[in-house]
Amino acid sequence: MKFEEVVKKAEKPSIELVERYKVKFETNKRYSNEDKIQKLIVEKIFDKDKYETILLTVVLINELYSTNIYRTDLITEHIYINRNTIHTLIKNGESKAIELVAKGHGIKELNFYSFASKYCNYFNPEEFPIYDSYIENMLCAYKVQDTSFEKFKRSSLKDYETFRNIIRKFRSHYELENFKLRDIDKFLWLYGKELFSVI
Repeated sequence: MKFEEVVKKAEKPSIELVERYKVKFETNKRYSNEDKIQKLIVEKIFDKDKYETILLTVVLINELYSTNIYRTDLITEHIYINRNTIHTLIKNGESKAIELVAKGHGIKELNFYSFASKYCNYFNPEEFPIYDSYIENMLCAYKVQDTSFEKFKRSSLKDYETFRNIIRKFRSHYELENFKLRDIDKFLWLYGKELFSVI
């Protein structure tokens, strides 16, 4: 199935559609357990001043979200060294946290943008929606399907402030304000996974 065919197939976002995928997510044992692990880490285990808890968080995100970081030790050390700045930025919802986590770790100068969005989301999910290729594809599909939604280039989604604003505009454009950003994340990701994994 081609991208254009997926665009035609995708249902228009609605309260009912998002609710349906929220239930699908929550009743999927694997996905719901991942949410429980996130809550457990944040509320019971995490201590930004301990290298070990940062390492545990990095390893879990890498494993659960398949972010393909092969040197979790270097990412952990990078976050640990910059922990006060990073976690203050996350707490305040400042998008600069994404770049600080994603770069400067010394792993071939790679930009771990998707990982950074997931790390920041762990601690402030309402300010840091997750960037993922399925979510990117869904936003682009709805842009093509509904020209009144939002005009943007696919490449602009790699700028986190732009990406976050588009997610918020998506929520308001389709009158989904009753849903948390985390619910919108889940909808775009799970529906995107269903539609785009067949391409």
